Amino acid sequence: MESLIRYVATECRYEIESYTQYVKDICSRLESRGMISYMLSEPSCTKKVAQLPDSGGRRISYEIMYSIAICGISYTWYIDMDFFERQTGTELRININSKTYLLGIEDGYMLKLQQVIEDCIGSDWGTFVRIVDAYSDMLNTLLYPDFHRVENSCRRLVSGIMTNVYGAMWWKNGESSSSGDFAVWDDTVFGMNIMDFEKIMTSEWEHTFSRYLPEDYMDNFHKLADGYRMVLHNHRSDKKFYMDMKKIIETINRETVTRLWDIEDKI
Repeated sequence: MESLIRYVATECRYEIESYTQYVKDICSRLESRGMISYMLSEPSCTKKVAQLPDSGGRRISYEIMYSIAICGISYTWYIDMDFFERQTGTELRININSKTYLLGIEDGYMLKLQQVIEDCIGSDWGTFVRIVDAYSDMLNTLLYPDFHRVENSCRRLVSGIMTNVYGAMWWKNGESSSSGDFAVWDDTVFGMNIMDFEKIMTSEWEHTFSRYLPEDYMDNFHKLADGYRMVLHNHRSDKKFYMDMKKIIETINRETVTRLWDIEDKI
């Protein structure tokens, strides 16, 4: 089952006398914070112990299975907690899954579950890192088609304006080529992306693009490029970031398409 949330924790700040009690305490905290309607595993967690063949240590595994009712619908969740005892210290891995829960932009439960888990456990460990976040991945995936759409509009805009100023082979000829800013690009604009367009417009803003575009266009484009870079590098997105990027993308795309009508008529 693919993880919806996954954590790795190392450098425990104190010696855990009983892993079983540690896990049960976490169950109690989850229940007290309204994350669990009722337990499905009896006892509250199941335990397995296995030797680690390569390091000589051992792995102590627990599975917490519970149900949570959301808007009258019950969802089954699984929290797997694996303690790895090695000579270098103890490592905790947490995998959180659900076969029945469906993620959505307006998700509330999983985000709250993340926060409660981090509140309950995070301070116990020197390093506590979330390495899988399905909600963030979903938001980033939803943004990709919007980035693609605005990127194509910007490709037409940049190519149209630069063609007006430098000619059809603007990335090879004239001042744009000799300046060095465009010398490293291939002989096509088709492979350029939002970050390339940001570089072109920034270097040519005063001389070229300011004659065609309003002053706030470049400010918004920097925000667009920043968001594009963050999504490409697996930014941990939340609903605010997603909505902010949707707004920026729509603003840039609307302004770009509006300007294209005039620019492409002159080419």
